[in-house]
Amino acid sequence: MLKGIFLPKVIQERRKGRKTGIVKEKKDLLDLLMDMYDEETGTRMEDEELRAQVGLISIISEFWPMSPSAELSCTCIYQVSIKLNDY
Repeated sequence: MLKGIFLPKVIQERRKGRKTGIVKEKKDLLDLLMDMYDEETGTRMEDEELRAQVGLISIISEFWPMSPSAELSCTCIYQVSIKLNDY
């Protein structure tokens, strides 16, 4: 329940910060997801998709701990989620 209330506010604040040029020194998982885009269309994830991906990653991370390379893990998990959504 808390994630459902808290995450949309975090996403909204991150988007607002990015529009005003605020750049974080260190990126977290949400930043990596927000940086991703569809290579064919150039579109980025909308808020609903970001929330779904964070939820999926939360579930998967219970069984598959993040490696030292969070970006690599994030990319792998994102690719898994794409495959799951195709079915």
